[in-house]
Amino acid sequence: MKSLLFTTLLFLPLLTIGQDLNSQFDSLKNNSETFKDYKVIKIITLNNFWATVQDSIEIKQAVLADYKQKEQVLETSIKDLELKEEELTQHSETLKYASTNIDFLGIDFSKTVFKVTFSIIVVFLILVIGFLFIQLKRKLQVANSSKQELTNVEEEFDTYKKLSLEKERKLRRELQTERNRLNEIRSI
Repeated sequence: MKSLLFTTLLFLPLLTIGQDLNSQFDSLKNNSETFKDYKVIKIITLNNFWATVQDSIEIKQAVLADYKQKEQVLETSIKDLELKEEELTQHSETLKYASTNIDFLGIDFSKTVFKVTFSIIVVFLILVIGFLFIQLKRKLQVANSSKQELTNVEEEFDTYKKLSLEKERKLRRELQTERNRLNEIRSI
């Protein structure tokens, strides 16, 4: 369709020039005299017609050269547009790839695989942290319980120690009292 339109636009001026020549040729035939199946044409009229034909040919060649130049410009423009289209296609593919993939630590992953892997790692870490938290809580409970038991044992030991010291003092006093009595009995 485009080539038909281009061809029509290319040859439209040439057709009008051709029609003008046809009308001049018809006028030349009709205005000339006839002599035994021959047409007698005045040389000046024939020279004028020939000059018109040469002008028409030059105009057609100039128009044709102009159209060839325009065609080359259009072809260059088409090639440029094709190159731009290729660049845009490559850029679009690059953007599409970038939108569906992610580069992590120098490794390309699709975003779906990365999300699933990252989610699994996060869930695993949350479970490990939860497990460690529970273990820490148990260890703290055991430590607090051991500390409480140690405090109780130390209190019992202190109490026992005090009682033992008191008994020892009491026994020493009694012993001293008995020694004193024995010494009194011996001295008498």
